[in-house]
Amino acid sequence: MSARRYRFAVPRALSPAITLALFIAGFAGATCLQAQTPASVSEGMQPEESAGEYVGVRDASVVRGLWVTRWEYRSAEDVAALLSRAAGYGITDVYFQVRGRADAFYRSNLEPWGAELTGTLGRDPGWDPLAVAVTEAHTRGLRLHAWINTFTMWNGSSPPPPSEPEHIFRTHPEWIMANRAGQTLRLGNRFGYVLAAPGNPAVQAHLQAVVLDIVSRYPVDGIHFDYIRLPDHDYSYDAVSRGRFLQESATLDTYMGWQAKQITGMLERIAAGARDVRPGLILSAAIVNHYHRAVSIFAQDPLSWLESGALDYVVPMMYTPSLPEYLDMLTGYLEVLPHEGVVAGINLNEMPGDPGTLAAQIFHSVATGVRGHALFSLANVDALTLSAGESSTDLYTLFENLHGQAFRRPVPAVAAAGGEPVEPESDTALSAAAIGRFANLLARLFRMVLGVIV
Repeated sequence: MSARRYRFAVPRALSPAITLALFIAGFAGATCLQAQTPASVSEGMQPEESAGEYVGVRDASVVRGLWVTRWEYRSAEDVAALLSRAAGYGITDVYFQVRGRADAFYRSNLEPWGAELTGTLGRDPGWDPLAVAVTEAHTRGLRLHAWINTFTMWNGSSPPPPSEPEHIFRTHPEWIMANRAGQTLRLGNRFGYVLAAPGNPAVQAHLQAVVLDIVSRYPVDGIHFDYIRLPDHDYSYDAVSRGRFLQESATLDTYMGWQAKQITGMLERIAAGARDVRPGLILSAAIVNHYHRAVSIFAQDPLSWLESGALDYVVPMMYTPSLPEYLDMLTGYLEVLPHEGVVAGINLNEMPGDPGTLAAQIFHSVATGVRGHALFSLANVDALTLSAGESSTDLYTLFENLHGQAFRRPVPAVAAAGGEPVEPESDTALSAAAIGRFANLLARLFRMVLGVIV
């Protein structure tokens, strides 16, 4: 049956009236949402104006994370200096990149030294970045997470040169993801990286070996997974994954669901093995910005990762300069995931020259009661503090001055008889999030109506 497009027969003269009605409805809705917020909350919940206990941004339970990329250090002195700055900024957790494209920024018999260190893949730089980072971080009271790009194999226009050990791009081309037509990813593809297939057991075993090698030889506080996903839903239809799915098709999983289970199962095995070697190890993962996109497009299942205990928390990369959009993303995750399982990922590149927006995003991440926030990246934080004339100072003093209030949230009240905690009725962040979601919905409705009646 052919699709047919219908239009409402609304006189053109009524369009301004309908538009005005939509505007009034939106204003009224936002006003009602704001009216639900108690005055003490909307005014910032200053200490002297509010009773009860609070968890502030500097509380030990709040993660104040910072990503440090593999391009931000070239020597042991660089690592010591950057970790000193991170401690001065008030950071608690550093995600220090040690695997970029199936290479190593630490001594490894499994993968070659990263070319960024010396200009040549596999060449020993004469020092061990991860060993230096762990020592320097712990000296300064920082938690050090080894940040690994998970399924990335290689990028650029040329394959990796010979090295010792040999690079997996050269030794295992059968690991590379393929599309529905069976065509493998090529160098220079639109995703940036050539990626390994999560449904291939050999890929999973190699990644588990990489993680266990790190945790068995370095006293890291955590492992942080990045690129732990498909590039989109049209991948990976490689021969090994398709063959395994067909053999297991009695499970009635969709292909996307089956691939998500492959990633989840790998994480569970890695977590069990890594925590057996290093009890108390923190496992986390950077994930895409919207929950529904993570699940439906990228085969990420953060709810299963948290419920199974494979991960301690996830870091949604909610990269946007728009506060309403940021709150929409954050609220979308908090509708599904436990608050303590979420650390809000914020990219300073998205708001150059606008520290006020950054301060607002951090404030709302604290006020919603998530586990913390992570900033991308160190170089951007350096640039921000320099532009503000506050080099190497506590970031949160700067942000709170910009925002005009303390970054904190009320501790939920507990029933006197030891009952369940009682959540606060509402707070600034949740009200703002609701307004942001309402505004986005209204904008979509507005565009739809105009497209139909005009």
